[in-house]
Amino acid sequence: MSAQPQPGAFREQDGQALQVDHPGHEPHIEWRWDERIGTSEWTVRAAYRDGDVLDWPGAAYARYHEPTGTIIVAEWGFLQTVIRVDEAELDATQAALARSEVGDDA
Repeated sequence: MSAQPQPGAFREQDGQALQVDHPGHEPHIEWRWDERIGTSEWTVRAAYRDGDVLDWPGAAYARYHEPTGTIIVAEWGFLQTVIRVDEAELDATQAALARSEVGDDA
């Protein structure tokens, strides 16, 4: 019987993989990165490594990359998507996540 990884098992891992859904196509996360960031000196993997760890619900985990103003979401060792945010949105998101953890809807 093989052991299954627990949710968040890859949370502390700086090197996350890029998932290619269709051979010959760009990974979804890179497509989203180009679409939402445009020209940047950062690659999505470098931005994830450089980002600050955020509290994130469920099995997913995320990091905030201040220079590009993005939240990069990963799950099971694969980068999944990138969300463009400003500081105010980030603060509101973190506050909402904290409230959901304790069941406070205020």
